[in-house]
This record gives sequence, C-alpha cells and structure tokens, in this order.
Amino acid sequence: MESNAKYFPQTSAALQSLKETAALLDEAASESVAKNNELNDKLTTLRQQINEKVSRIDSVIETLSKAVK
Repeated sequence: MESNAKYFPQTSAALQSLKETAALLDEAASESVAKNNELNDKLTTLRQQINEKVSRIDSVIETLSKAVK
C-alpha cells in the first residue's frame, strides 16, 4: 500500500484538473447553446422578413401584370 501512496497526490491533482476542465467545458457548452439559440432567433426573423418581402414583390408583379393586360 505504501508503494501506491506516492501516486495519491498525483491522482488527486489529476482529478482536480479534470474537474476544472469539465467546468470550463460545461461553461463553454452553455455559452454555445445560448449563442446558437440567439442565431436561431435571428434566422427565424430573417426568414419572416424575406417572406414578407417576397409577398410584396409578388403583389407588385401581379399588379404590373394586370396593368400590362
């Protein structure tokens, strides 16, 4: 057991380092999820704006087509 005791401080330090790394990864993942949600919201808004503009353009084209006839 004494021969293994010399590894305990190293194992403890490695576990502490792993915990710190896991905490950093968890924080980064949370930030990534938040950023992804923000980008999805912006994408939804842009799609809505595009759809509105397409509808307006279609309306203008239809009006012009009637005027030509």
